[in-house]
Amino acid sequence: MAFNTNQAIVAEYYVAALGRLPEQAGFDFWVGQLDAGMTPEALMELFFDDSFPEVAARYPATQTNEETIESFYVNVFGRPSDPVGLAYWTDRLDGGDSKAAVMAEMLAVAKDPANAEGEGKHLSDKLKEAEAELLDPASNYYLTGTQDLFVDANAGGADNDTYIADAGANTNGVIVNALQTGDRIDGGAGIDTLEATIIADTAIRDNAIAVRPVLENIEKVHINALDFDDIYNGAVNDLVRLNVDEVDGNMDEIWSDGSEASLRVENVANDGDTEDITIGMRSTGNHGSLDRREESNYEVYFEEIELTAGSSGEGGYFFDLINQEAYDISAAEAVKDFPLSGLSFDVSFGGATAENFLLSVTADELVGIHNHTQLSALLNAKVNALGDSRLDSFTFEVVGSFSDGDGRANIDRIQLTNSDPLNSVVSYGEISINTASGAGSLYWNQGQLVNVITDEPITATVIL
Repeated sequence: MAFNTNQAIVAEYYVAALGRLPEQAGFDFWVGQLDAGMTPEALMELFFDDSFPEVAARYPATQTNEETIESFYVNVFGRPSDPVGLAYWTDRLDGGDSKAAVMAEMLAVAKDPANAEGEGKHLSDKLKEAEAELLDPASNYYLTGTQDLFVDANAGGADNDTYIADAGANTNGVIVNALQTGDRIDGGAGIDTLEATIIADTAIRDNAIAVRPVLENIEKVHINALDFDDIYNGAVNDLVRLNVDEVDGNMDEIWSDGSEASLRVENVANDGDTEDITIGMRSTGNHGSLDRREESNYEVYFEEIELTAGSSGEGGYFFDLINQEAYDISAAEAVKDFPLSGLSFDVSFGGATAENFLLSVTADELVGIHNHTQLSALLNAKVNALGDSRLDSFTFEVVGSFSDGDGRANIDRIQLTNSDPLNSVVSYGEISINTASGAGSLYWNQGQLVNVITDEPITATVIL
């Protein structure tokens, strides 16, 4: 199911103004107000009415207009503001426009079809989440013990589905697992759950055959593992094995839930990302006296190839420049009247042939540029003007210091910092000056920074 017009308006306002999805009661109330004739404009004003405690907490009287716009960017576009946008929208609030009016225009940008895969994607994704939570009732589907195919036309929809697989007796009176190798389940959209009771295979413990279903779009897996001898007296196997190497899409949670037997989940992949997975164990047979501690163990094995630690790093190029005469008058104006005409750097993306980027600077643009911080800001504006998203990891900033060899020391250094040296490397940089300027007593130099790459630990959430 999809929102009608009034439902979509209410959901948008919750996400944009309050930064969250609506709860059912509030959603139903405000939709009812719109259905009864309230205008969207009047409703938007209420979402900024500080007589509501949540509004007062989110938009306190001490909050600056710049801080307000920053929160709007995160809520509507799902990202921090850019300098140009922040300045524009802040000026609107400073000029007397209401928060509701500015928010309405930002929502219009997000909802423009031309921005569906850009500025509008965050809002669209949030509305889909809200539709799944507020409109689509959860559906339960039951596996049968034969091959179950919940795929294609029988795949789950946009709601939050639960697939239930209880072990039970077949027509011959034999206890079998409803979740079996060969079952195929596609949960579709929404947050979908597999709840399965699995008895241990009849084979000897470590040779037990693993159940290997094919799962797609199943975010939560809850397994209740039972001893084989819970069903047949005298049997010895107390290990349940679940092989999840045929899982398409990441699992968010894997639980041993109420298990009396040990559970081993094998070949977890999750596209190499373990950080967002929760491994949980609760209400199992271990609870109680010390002699039961080994009764219900829980093991989770990841595919080794998927256990790749994340990496972070930093690299780039430095650019040292100083007007020595200006510096001697005032160290705070070290680049005043420095005749910079341009700065260029070469970048190799993904190991490809390096590309050259030129930042041309005019004399008019240098008026009022007296220190390295101001010059860094100008260079960053030049990079932004190139409009190349591959340069998003590059920033000019003042980092460290240098000496000019003539006794002047601790001079601010401009550094082109690259926060993604795994995928892009600055291989060359050059400062260009206007030789016709007549300026003297200049010093400039440039050089490559060492790329520093740090491996991040492999992590997961474990709940016992």
